[in-house]
Parts: sequence; structure tokens; C-alpha cells
Amino acid sequence: MKRVWSGLLLGIGALPAVAATCEQSSRQGDVQGKFDANGEVCFSLPELGENYVSATLNGVTDARLLDGQNRRIRTLIENGPADGEHTLLFALPVKQNTSLVLHGEAGKPWRFQWRMKETSPLPRVQMLAPVSPTLKALANVISAGGSTEAFWQAQRRQGTPMVEPVDANHKRVTFLWRGARDNVFILGSPAGDHDPLFRLGNSDVWFRSYVVPADTVMQYKLGR
Repeated sequence: MKRVWSGLLLGIGALPAVAATCEQSSRQGDVQGKFDANGEVCFSLPELGENYVSATLNGVTDARLLDGQNRRIRTLIENGPADGEHTLLFALPVKQNTSLVLHGEAGKPWRFQWRMKETSPLPRVQMLAPVSPTLKALANVISAGGSTEAFWQAQRRQGTPMVEPVDANHKRVTFLWRGARDNVFILGSPAGDHDPLFRLGNSDVWFRSYVVPADTVMQYKLGR
């Protein structure tokens, strides 16, 4: 069986598309069936705040995300193998009606497994002080004339992003970059956007924190 991984997908297009009559979906599910005579099946997706969706599709050759007027927002799969399994991670437009249209071979089986999570990003404006307890302590060290070297050594041992507990159901994830002079961005952030990192004082530490569900798994990239 062929496997295809697609990372966080964002953006909007203006190409028109027509959706079939759609089935209502919840925030999590596992459904299967057979494609109709047109080789199509459609799901209405719930309206969410800032979010991400993880999904696995089987038997699907094409997948499109449509808005409330059946206009294509983005293409998730195009000309995929009919016997393939596709793992997707993407964000839905915030607080908008959307639908997911799947295509495959008429009469052939399909399967759709998914889970939707809302995220709680910190404000997009630059913070005067970090919220992370670890970074708060580091800020005190820096203000007293100390070095960031011990902090970076700890991050090398533990791995990044830095994860701290918030409560039983959430964690604070802090993305880090060392030594930039100018802007650093996280591409494919939990907020579903390309967000800037912030510099901790005049140090070599750049950071951005998000509070997310404790079982969050995602792909991301950092760039300048």
C-alpha cells in the first residue's frame, strides 16, 4: 500500500467547485463506505476557532476543501493512487462553513478517519515578557547579567520545542531559535498561520508559545 504524508496546508483559491449533498461530521470520527456513481462523497465540517485537523484517507484519489458557497479553498489531494493511504494535517478557516469533498473510483470503498482540535494561541502582538515559566526564569538570569548557555544546553538535552504543562488537558509549547538578528517565523503554527517569534530581551533566544491540547501532534518549520 502506498502512503502519502501531507503537512499543514494553508491558503485559499478562487477556483469554483461543486459539492455533493454532504453528510454532517463531528469533531472526531471513523466512517467508511463506497463511492457513488460519480465517484464522490462529501462531509460538512463543524465551525471552529483556530484549529487543526488530522485525517487519514483510504481509497481517495482527490480531496478538496470548499467554503460555504462551494468555492474551493484548497486542494488536499490531487491525482493520488486509488489504493493509497493519505495522512493529512491541515487547518480549517476560522468560524466558517466548510465541506470536504472526496473523490475516488465509482463503487469502490473509501475510509475517512479524522480528529479536529481547537488551539489557544497567545496574542499575535509581541509580548513584553514571556508567559513560559522557564523563559521567565531565564529573563531574570539575563537581566542580572547572566548567560543563556545553560538554557541552550538544557534544550539540546531535552529537545525542542519546549513543552511545559498547563493543566490536565493542555500544554504550553514554545518554539525556539538561537542567534537571529532579525525576524524568525514559524511556518505552519498551531494558530494555522506563519507567526513571528519574539526576542527575549537582547539575548540570542527567540521564542513563541502556544497553549494546545495535551495530545497535540503537528508538523512545523522555522525560517528567517
